[in-house]
Amino acid sequence: MAPPPRRASTRSRVPNEWQSLIDELTTIGNAEGFLSFRAGGRFNDQCRHTRARQIGMQLNMRGGSALMRRIYESVDCTNTRQLAAAWDEIGDWRY
Repeated sequence: MAPPPRRASTRSRVPNEWQSLIDELTTIGNAEGFLSFRAGGRFNDQCRHTRARQIGMQLNMRGGSALMRRIYESVDCTNTRQLAAAWDEIGDWRY
């Protein structure tokens, strides 16, 4: 499943329990990015941000790709499309 196009802020549609993960993903995206050219450190062997993938797996276990999509749409950074790629192959999420 391809990630949806980004929309205007959907923060009001996301339950408060997920806000800390949205904030964390926003921080990761703005500070480090979700993808790297090199593995190592905070990036796994596929050069995807390890913590971002952990969050994606947690979301998938709790609500599948529908929840992942809602969170993805709420992350506020310039390279959010990288998050879609970092989450590739988590559940039925496909970039």
